[in-house]
Amino acid sequence: MTNQSQVLAEGWHLFYLDQLVNAIVKAQTVISSEDLAQQAQLLLVRCLLEQGHFRQAQNICSKVLKTLLLDSELAWEIRLWQGLLQIYLTGDINPILNESQTILTQNRNLRLKALAQDLRGRGLAIAIVCNLAPTSAESEAKNLVSEAASNYNSLNDADAALAALLKLGQLYLLFTPKPDTAKLIFQQARDKAQKVNNIVRQAEALLRLAEFDFDHILAQRALNPEIEINSTLYHQAMISYESVGHALGPANVLLSLGSRMIKAGFDGSDAVQQARQIYYQQNNFSGLFNTLTDLSTWYLQQGQIAHSLNCRQEAVRIAQKMDFPLAQATANLGIGDYYFRTGDYARALVACEQVEQLTTVPSVLAMQGLNLANIYTFMNLPDRAKKVCCNAIKTLEKAGYSKSLSLGYFILGNALSSKGEWEQAIDVWHQGLAVDKTCHYQFEEAEKLKCIAQATVMKHYLNFSSPINDIIYAEAMALYSQAIDLLKTIGNNEATAAIAGTYQLQGQTSVTCGHSIDAISYLEKARNTYADIGLANQTAITDTLLGLTCLNLGNHGYPHLYIEAYHFCKQALSYFQNAQMRDMTWKIRF
Repeated sequence: MTNQSQVLAEGWHLFYLDQLVNAIVKAQTVISSEDLAQQAQLLLVRCLLEQGHFRQAQNICSKVLKTLLLDSELAWEIRLWQGLLQIYLTGDINPILNESQTILTQNRNLRLKALAQDLRGRGLAIAIVCNLAPTSAESEAKNLVSEAASNYNSLNDADAALAALLKLGQLYLLFTPKPDTAKLIFQQARDKAQKVNNIVRQAEALLRLAEFDFDHILAQRALNPEIEINSTLYHQAMISYESVGHALGPANVLLSLGSRMIKAGFDGSDAVQQARQIYYQQNNFSGLFNTLTDLSTWYLQQGQIAHSLNCRQEAVRIAQKMDFPLAQATANLGIGDYYFRTGDYARALVACEQVEQLTTVPSVLAMQGLNLANIYTFMNLPDRAKKVCCNAIKTLEKAGYSKSLSLGYFILGNALSSKGEWEQAIDVWHQGLAVDKTCHYQFEEAEKLKCIAQATVMKHYLNFSSPINDIIYAEAMALYSQAIDLLKTIGNNEATAAIAGTYQLQGQTSVTCGHSIDAISYLEKARNTYADIGLANQTAITDTLLGLTCLNLGNHGYPHLYIEAYHFCKQALSYFQNAQMRDMTWKIRF
């Protein structure tokens, strides 16, 4: 082996260890070699793609294709990677589908065939996640990745076969979840990796099993909240990655654990921050974008909305560096959500307009439509809200049942209820419930049950001087109880927060139905539950409601509650002033 060939081989080994910065240096060292230049450029493409430097990778693909024979094996391989890149750069899945189909129909050699199956399956999975392809493409994606794993095995390419097997396991969790099947695949990959002493794939399999174990523990916590989160498998995966000097493995472990904790309502921000630092050191834009998204979610949960905005703005800058319009659009939707929450509707509209300028992908524009519907509803423009929301739902329905479609029905129901069209809103929420029950979206189902409970009362409400019939009141409370029962089966902090929100709604409904004394106990349960899990913003909002309820009761024969009203309002005002939430600060002062 020549010296430069050895350098290139070292580059590929560094790529295997995700030491992408060092691998790029090795590739650039031999790129002037007449014999090795094209292979070095392929290595650069692979490294840049993994880093999220999509435009740079695309430019190299275009450059190297000009130097290759059109029908050479390397040219076809470059075309496949270039086709996959178009999903990120343009939101177009057709290039990878067309290039892979050509290879598969022409019966090219087995290595190219395996790669075509692998990248076609991977492309379909990415497209489904981004709503660029219907969920019905899930079966094809699974079959392709499975066939690719089999062909890699026939080629004695154990590493590629294991990587494909691990992707297959993730596909069994991603769309129509089959956790038992996925777990068996991950265990099989772990055992095979151990047998051939492939520490990297063994660590990846341990990471996937750790994620599976984490989700299982959350399910157990629904029955027994005393069960503690166990991160043993995460720790084992970390040790395995570190033992071989894998550059991004520790970051992947930290991000996975932190992200799952955040989604479950626990504080995973420290783990995500550690992962962010590693991705930054390794110049990995993809990892940085994911950490910023998770941190933004965490800060939003905690009511630290200014920090959440900072993360979204940084995510936009990273997405611009990636030249990834879909990511830019997603981050701008988050920025729009921030301004929506702070009552700055003009800036929220500007953020939504930027999304429209960034992409023509129907699914992203549909999500933009749902954001606009929210904004229009709060701007007291219900007809506009209804129109854009209906258009968004038409787009989302084409891809089949999804959480986005469920959200669309939820928001449309809200728009209708803002017009006082309670019966129509209830009908729409029931359409959403059909999606939730079919797909086992327990959280979303609970949210719609709460909306239906409110609408059940409001469609009979005239004014406070005409109390609601106790039968209607009982019907609404029963719906709230159904929602609480669903949320209790989930068992994480997000569900606990939603339970607190349901108590809050029970309190508000009690006031509306003339049962204000009952409302205090419901609101106190809500306030204490929010405070127990550290949700300061929601705690302050509930303090506000308690203050108003106590004030109202003080005016109607319970003067001792004036002191309680002052206490709760003072607590709320302190928080909203510090959070710079202008609308709420004004309301509390009033």
